[in-house]
Amino acid sequence: LSVLEFAVETLQVKHIIVCGHYGCGGIRRAFEPPDGGGLVDHWLAPVREMCRRCAPDLARLPTEAARMDRACELNVELQLRRVAATPIVRSAWQRQQSVTVHGWIYGLGDGLLRDLGLKLSSLDDAESLDRENEYAGLAEPITMVRRHAEEAFAGLTMLEPPLLEEG
Repeated sequence: LSVLEFAVETLQVKHIIVCGHYGCGGIRRAFEPPDGGGLVDHWLAPVREMCRRCAPDLARLPTEAARMDRACELNVELQLRRVAATPIVRSAWQRQQSVTVHGWIYGLGDGLLRDLGLKLSSLDDAESLDRENEYAGLAEPITMVRRHAEEAFAGLTMLEPPLLEEG
């Protein structure tokens, strides 16, 4: 079982916190060209796409530091959306289980933890965020790898134990 699945299904956690931090090296690297397709570049692909989509708005900010800080905040939103889009969280909401996904960010320079005001507690909240937010396109892009994974797991139910044949 995944950590998220165990937390939601078994422990019945009520709050999931997606927490990023200012000064993130991954965000800084996402603004640089990929350097050969390594694992880091694979993991950063959705973040790079977010940075590309948000580049015009980020360019309006007065300093490089402000642009990086805002990109860190947008990454928290992207990751919050990704957690909320998992079958684990969506199934919990469909069952009316009380689970809230929060978006926070930590300031390495000042040690302060900030609530970004991003909070999803239901399928309606998630859909509302998509409709209201100018960055609604921040969902993870559909890649061939993701498409193949979705097809492979489409018929599986995570909560059912495997069937064992007697004999």
